[in-house]
Amino acid sequence: MDFSVILMIVGAIATVAGYASMVAINLDAKPWLFVVGIILFILGFAKFMSSLIEKNNSSKTTGRIFYKCPYCGEILQPNEAYCHKCGNKIYIKR
Repeated sequence: MDFSVILMIVGAIATVAGYASMVAINLDAKPWLFVVGIILFILGFAKFMSSLIEKNNSSKTTGRIFYKCPYCGEILQPNEAYCHKCGNKIYIKR
């Protein structure tokens, strides 16, 4: 299991425990547990999302070379002479 998922689970449990203690007893019971739980959950979620984005970006570009059109920014294959989006001629130094 990924560290970020464990962090989200621990954060959710701490948040629920802190909220339950504040509601059941009184407002001064354990508000720090509630706050710490929310912080842990947010950190875990942010780490999880950044790892998903990183995996997505790395899987698109592994082992392949891409070129960008200097006119419109469209991603092109190395053997294309013209941009398929804007139609401009592409000059690639090889």
